[in-house]
Order: sequence, then structure tokens, then C-alpha cells
Amino acid sequence: MSILNIEWNLDDALRVRGQEERIKEREEIAEKLIKRGTALELIAEDTRLSIERVEEIAKRIDKKN
Repeated sequence: MSILNIEWNLDDALRVRGQEERIKEREEIAEKLIKRGTALELIAEDTRLSIERVEEIAKRIDKKN
């Protein structure tokens, strides 16, 4: 394996990790907004999550309560 290949893979791994962290943060914000009663469509728009993902989060919250 070359050093260039290792560095490229590390860069990719770090980029993916950053994307996953941003998505997790958006989902946490969506959860807070759902609990406050914000309309799901507005949450999807503001967090840039799909409406389907926001609905999944809302269902998960309903199951907990």
C-alpha cells in the first residue's frame, strides 16, 4: 500500500465522519423542535432533513412517550 492511498482513505474517512456528525446534529435539533410542537414540514425545511426522516424521528419520540 502506498502512503498516498492511506492518506486518501484517511481524508475520506474524516470527511464521512464530519458528514455523519452534521446529520446527527440536525437530527438532534429536529427532535427538540418536534417536542416543542413545531410543524414537521418546517423542521424538514430548516434542518435540511427529508420529511421522511423527520417523520421517523417523530414516530420514535411517540413510541418513547
